[in-house]
Amino acid sequence: MSSSDFVSLFRGGAGTGKSFTLYEVQRELQARGCTVLVVAPQRQQVMGLEKDGLENVETVSALLARRQMPYNAVVLVDEAGQIGGKQMHSLLRLVKEHHGRVILSGDTRQHGAVEATDALRAIEKYSGVEAVELTTIRRQNPALGKTKAERERIEQYKQAVADARDGNFVTSFKRLDKLNAIESCTFANQHEKLVARYLELAKQNQSCVVVSQSWNEIHNVNEEIRAALKMENRIGNDETGIAALVPVDLTDAQKRDARSYAPDSFLVFNRDVRGFKASESARMKAITDEHLIVENDSRAARIPFRQLGKVMVCQSKEMALSPGDRLQLKANGRSVENRKLANGELVTVKAVRPDGEIVLADGRTLDKNFRQFVRGYAVTSYASQGKSVDYVLFSDSAVKAATNNQQWYVTISRGKKGIHIFTCDKAELRENITRSGDRPLALDAVVEKKDSRTVAVRQIQAFLRERAIRQATENRRISNSMGMSM
Repeated sequence: MSSSDFVSLFRGGAGTGKSFTLYEVQRELQARGCTVLVVAPQRQQVMGLEKDGLENVETVSALLARRQMPYNAVVLVDEAGQIGGKQMHSLLRLVKEHHGRVILSGDTRQHGAVEATDALRAIEKYSGVEAVELTTIRRQNPALGKTKAERERIEQYKQAVADARDGNFVTSFKRLDKLNAIESCTFANQHEKLVARYLELAKQNQSCVVVSQSWNEIHNVNEEIRAALKMENRIGNDETGIAALVPVDLTDAQKRDARSYAPDSFLVFNRDVRGFKASESARMKAITDEHLIVENDSRAARIPFRQLGKVMVCQSKEMALSPGDRLQLKANGRSVENRKLANGELVTVKAVRPDGEIVLADGRTLDKNFRQFVRGYAVTSYASQGKSVDYVLFSDSAVKAATNNQQWYVTISRGKKGIHIFTCDKAELRENITRSGDRPLALDAVVEKKDSRTVAVRQIQAFLRERAIRQATENRRISNSMGMSM
């Protein structure tokens, strides 16, 4: 609270109550007369922070686009580990220009930025700034167990998450294996076992999410779970066919190549581009040496290659929807009621209207033109980050390159009560989770000169930080004593 540093680091491990703590930090700073802005990389995270009671919350992109903020404000940055180098540099420069300070909150042991450079990890590793850290895990709470055996099981599950957090991945694996939470399967029966466990939890009214590493695996699991739920009458019998826009994972280079597009390809706009608004879609018509040519019912436009980062390529896929179906939204937008829709959200279908509008269980309605979603029973570990459910099911796929220590830590830490892992090769899975998910930093390629000057500079920095804290503490003591005497 009293730090005079430009940048402070706050590390909150998975399930430690980081969002609750950020709410208290904002409240206390405001009580001290500070203006506090809160930002996060994704709209879904913004909505989560607002739900937790934080104020003045927006995306990092929105703040940078506005290029304005109050002077001397404190900027709380949640999920800072998912911010790339370019965006982090722009954010720090904006805050510095307005004489503010920044609190970077995140966990570099979980999934990092999609864009180039894991900026928070670079700051942690090379800046010399020490992080304040939350270490007590609260998500896996043994008190949730109804019996002594269940409470003991949750406690061991909690310890497995702590082992992964501390880098002891093999110990984490062994602890879960001892709990019989890791089940050996064959390629033929892996999905069958997973679906049976999902149905068992659904009958117990336990919240659950399935995590896997590849989209091909996710699509297959989604369809098999839905078919099983329908057989058990856990979703409605009435079906309505709609044409969903399913994302295709393409790099900007692949977006320039005509071979990347199918006849039913669409572009979905993540930001306003050439007259198209964010979340609008348009059919792909042609490609030139410098543009994509697209059109919808209201307009046509040429999209320059330099703006390809603002569009997502999708394919039209016929999908049957019934009341009770779970979907994962794949674009930001607004509901018919003008409420926020966030990319990555898991939502439940209540009804499909004759005009094509989709009514959700939470009271929002998807416009008939909002079709950017996939089934939401199974998701990637990246999409699961930040979510909390009673149980998590991990479907270990054949794509072993996708498994690493970050994926393991994020996946196993989502559950409150337990996890069940289905794998065709326990030994290989145990080996793969020890692989680092960290990308090399440019700074790693520079030979660090550990001479006396470097040591001296860091000692001076530590001394100045300690002196500033002592001075702030003394100033508060004097101010309080003066107030009492008056």
